[in-house]
Amino acid sequence: MSAETPTKITPEEQKMRELMERLITHTTTLVVKVATCKCNHTADCAVYQKAREIAELIDQIQEMREKGGSGG
Repeated sequence: MSAETPTKITPEEQKMRELMERLITHTTTLVVKVATCKCNHTADCAVYQKAREIAELIDQIQEMREKGGSGG
Protein backbone atom coordinates (compact mmCIF):
# COMPACT_ATOMS: atom_id res chain seq x y z
CA MET A 1 0.00 0.00 0.00
CA SER A 2 2.40 2.66 -1.10
CA ALA A 3 0.79 5.82 -2.38
CA GLU A 4 2.85 7.89 -4.74
CA THR A 5 4.04 11.06 -3.11
CA PRO A 6 3.82 14.06 -5.37
CA THR A 7 7.29 15.27 -6.23
CA LYS A 8 8.04 18.90 -5.54
CA ILE A 9 9.35 20.91 -8.42
CA THR A 10 11.72 23.79 -8.07
CA PRO A 11 10.76 27.35 -9.04
CA GLU A 12 13.12 27.00 -12.02
CA GLU A 13 11.38 23.80 -13.13
CA GLN A 14 7.99 25.50 -12.76
CA LYS A 15 9.20 28.48 -14.82
CA MET A 16 10.53 26.11 -17.49
CA ARG A 17 7.19 24.26 -17.56
CA GLU A 18 5.31 27.54 -17.97
CA LEU A 19 7.61 28.69 -20.76
CA MET A 20 7.27 25.36 -22.56
CA GLU A 21 3.48 25.52 -22.28
CA ARG A 22 3.48 29.05 -23.72
CA LEU A 23 5.83 27.98 -26.50
CA ILE A 24 3.62 25.02 -27.40
CA THR A 25 0.49 27.20 -27.37
CA HIS A 26 2.00 29.84 -29.65
CA THR A 27 3.58 27.23 -31.90
CA THR A 28 0.28 25.40 -32.24
CA THR A 29 -1.45 28.63 -33.23
CA LEU A 30 1.23 29.37 -35.83
CA VAL A 31 1.08 25.84 -37.24
CA VAL A 32 -2.70 25.99 -37.61
CA LYS A 33 -2.52 29.37 -39.36
CA VAL A 34 0.17 28.16 -41.76
CA ALA A 35 -1.56 24.85 -42.42
CA THR A 36 -4.82 26.55 -43.30
CA CYS A 37 -3.33 29.27 -45.49
CA LYS A 38 -4.54 29.45 -49.07
CA CYS A 39 -1.08 29.81 -50.61
CA ASN A 40 -0.40 27.98 -53.89
CA HIS A 41 3.29 27.54 -53.07
CA THR A 42 3.10 25.20 -50.06
CA ALA A 43 5.00 22.43 -51.86
CA ASP A 44 8.20 24.46 -51.95
CA CYS A 45 7.64 26.79 -48.99
CA ALA A 46 10.18 26.31 -46.19
CA VAL A 47 7.87 27.92 -43.60
CA TYR A 48 5.01 25.59 -44.54
CA GLN A 49 7.28 22.52 -44.42
CA LYS A 50 8.64 23.46 -40.94
CA ALA A 51 5.11 24.10 -39.69
CA ARG A 52 4.15 20.66 -40.94
CA GLU A 53 7.05 19.06 -39.03
CA ILE A 54 6.00 20.91 -35.88
CA ALA A 55 2.39 19.82 -36.39
CA GLU A 56 3.51 16.19 -36.53
CA LEU A 57 5.39 16.58 -33.24
CA ILE A 58 2.40 18.26 -31.59
CA ASP A 59 0.20 15.42 -32.81
CA GLN A 60 2.54 12.86 -31.22
CA ILE A 61 2.52 14.78 -27.93
CA GLN A 62 -1.27 14.99 -27.93
CA GLU A 63 -1.56 11.26 -28.58
CA MET A 64 0.78 10.56 -25.67
CA ARG A 65 -1.24 12.83 -23.39
CA GLU A 66 -4.47 11.10 -24.38
CA LYS A 67 -2.91 7.77 -23.47
CA GLY A 68 -1.83 9.20 -20.10
CA GLY A 69 1.85 9.32 -20.98
CA SER A 70 2.40 12.79 -19.58
CA GLY A 71 0.26 14.97 -17.38
CA GLY A 72 -0.88 18.32 -18.55
